[in-house]
Amino acid sequence: MPTRIRLMRFNPHVVYVPGKNQVTADALSRAPVDQAELSDDQLANEVEFFAVHSINILPATPNNLKQVNEA
Repeated sequence: MPTRIRLMRFNPHVVYVPGKNQVTADALSRAPVDQAELSDDQLANEVEFFAVHSINILPATPNNLKQVNEA
């Protein structure tokens, strides 16, 4: 079965997003930091910073975040 026919059941909505706004892809494309160089406290701080920053840039309302948290 051709791919196009299989994809007809979906209704994709394509939106252009400038590269500077694609922070997830940008973060994933970075060279990984050698974790052996970081102490446990430094690594915990890095993870905490990334998590807080990721939540702060989400275009979500407090109600939506509550629903995600509950799910």
